[in-house]
Amino acid sequence: MDAEAYYYRALVWAWEAGIVQGVDAERFAPQSMVTREQLVSLLYRYAQTQNMDVSEKADLGDYADAEQVSAYAREAMAWAIGNGIVEGVDAATLAPKGTATRAQAAAMIGRTQAKGYALADLTFTDSGKIPGYADYYIRTMAAQGVINGYSDGSFKPHSNITRGQMAKILYNLM
Repeated sequence: MDAEAYYYRALVWAWEAGIVQGVDAERFAPQSMVTREQLVSLLYRYAQTQNMDVSEKADLGDYADAEQVSAYAREAMAWAIGNGIVEGVDAATLAPKGTATRAQAAAMIGRTQAKGYALADLTFTDSGKIPGYADYYIRTMAAQGVINGYSDGSFKPHSNITRGQMAKILYNLM
C-alpha cells in the first residue's frame, strides 16, 4: 500500500479541518519531512479545531534564531513556547527550519494533551533509543493507540517525521 492510500482518511480529515495544506495545488506529499515550525503550526491549527485555549503566547526574542521563524509560523511558535509545547534544541536555538524527529513530534504532541493517561510498556525493538524527554509521551500515546511503530517492530525515534505520519497521528487523537 502506498503512503497516500495509507494516510488517505487522515489527510482528507486534516485538509477539511484546515489543519494541513498541500505543498502545491495538486500534491500533499505525505512522505515529505516536517520542519519544527511546520509541526508547531499543525499542532496550533489542531488545537484551534479542538477548541483548546491558544491565547497564551511567549516572546520569540529569547532565541538567537527567532528571526528564522517564517511569518506563517510565528503565532503558532509563540503559542507553543508560551505553553511549554516546544523547547529549543538548546537554550538559545529554536531551529525552526530543522526537520522534526519522531521523538520530538511525540513530545510536542504529548505536551498538548491532558495528563493522567495510562502508560504502555514499550515493546519497540529500539525502545532503548527513545530519548528521555519523549519516553513518557510515547508511552501515553501508545497506550491510547495514537502512535505506533513500523511493521518491523521499531519506532525509529531519531527518524524524521513525515507529513502523512503527522496527519495520521492528529487524526488518531480524535
